[in-house]
Amino acid sequence: MTGNRFGMSDEAKKRLIEFIESNNIVYNSNGSVANITKTGFLYTALTEGSATLNFASAFPTSCFNVQIIGINDVANINKNMFPQLVSAPTTTGFTFYIQDTGSTQPLSGISYIAFGK
Repeated sequence: MTGNRFGMSDEAKKRLIEFIESNNIVYNSNGSVANITKTGFLYTALTEGSATLNFASAFPTSCFNVQIIGINDVANINKNMFPQLVSAPTTTGFTFYIQDTGSTQPLSGISYIAFGK
């Protein structure tokens, strides 16, 4: 175990999902749900490999699309990595892969926007 203020191993810290999620619900004129937009972020060091992010609350019916972008919180050129969506998102979350193109430092996390119903 390495020293950090959370008192957990690096592996456990990697898997810790710290995100804020908000929902924006658009209704049809008849009162039914037209679309739901969820936004959030996973703020933890990410290196090459795959990971799954579970939404704080599931979409009731389906998730149509997720857009993700890497976070480089120190504007460092050595964080030359990018996230890729692995497969279609589900109502409960999505799996992504961090592609490394020769970086010497991990990404600071990812930010996402998800659309569903």
